[in-house]
Amino acid sequence: MHVDGGVTHQVFLYPPGFSPAEVDNAIGWRVQRRVYIIRNARIDPEFKLTEEKLFPIASRSIATLIKMQGKGDLYEMYSIAKRDGIDYNLAYIPETFAAESKSMFDRDYMNALFKKGYELGSQGYSWRKLPPGLQSK
Repeated sequence: MHVDGGVTHQVFLYPPGFSPAEVDNAIGWRVQRRVYIIRNARIDPEFKLTEEKLFPIASRSIATLIKMQGKGDLYEMYSIAKRDGIDYNLAYIPETFAAESKSMFDRDYMNALFKKGYELGSQGYSWRKLPPGLQSK
């Protein structure tokens, strides 16, 4: 049986204990580092009725837990980037994207999501400099 790494972290910047400054000092570099994070998920809360049965409740609970874990990873990467002087840049599915996936590989949903990403990118996407919740509206 295989368990995906997403159980522990959705995404990470680099391993704990790694210090870009130590590497820079050791080899004599002076660089401006940037991190660009593209989170292929919505971050805002999504209302959804849940059937009052064990498996639907457990399923929704686990999905919410995983979503919040991914959001927490964005905060952790922000903290590391800030500590290490790295320019933090974040993109994620905006609240204005209303399409819903009907299955794991819903072609209509994926096409709508691609179209939205292309539209945002072609207009000169403004990368978020802070994780969600720390941004001023």
